[in-house]
Amino acid sequence: MHRACLSMLAFTVLMLGCDLRESDTPASLRLVELQSDQNRRMIELQHGLQEQQAAIHRGRDELERERQRLAVERIQAPIIAEAICWTGTLLCCLAPVLLAWGLVHHENREPDAVGITDAIVQDLRSPPKSVLISALVRKPAEAPKAIGGKNSTSTQRNDLNDVPHCPHPDGSP
Repeated sequence: MHRACLSMLAFTVLMLGCDLRESDTPASLRLVELQSDQNRRMIELQHGLQEQQAAIHRGRDELERERQRLAVERIQAPIIAEAICWTGTLLCCLAPVLLAWGLVHHENREPDAVGITDAIVQDLRSPPKSVLISALVRKPAEAPKAIGGKNSTSTQRNDLNDVPHCPHPDGSP
């Protein structure tokens, strides 16, 4: 009996065969098309997902750079503020010292009126060196020789001695 069942099964298989072309129906073709469409859409979705993930990674990297920049600013800001405060304090402390130093040295540089007058008189008594001073100096006319053999240069010196002097601040001549 067993043998008979096996023979019948073998005959049925041979009759039906393995030819898929005869078994292709419109429904099976439609199923294959749907499967290929789903595969294409799945690939498109995977590409879209990869692009979104890349955009998320770029955004995360940008946020990380911003976080690092803010961390550096948080560290540097108090240091800069402290340096500005110390500089201001130092300038406030040094201001009186610098002011006193400037007054002391400014006083030494400014010549007094007596010194200026003496310098002008001395410059007028010396031979003229510049056009401006030679224009300011009176040139005496030919003076006759004085009695006793004095020449014109002594007369010129006497004329220059007639230049009025500014009084000294302490009242001395």
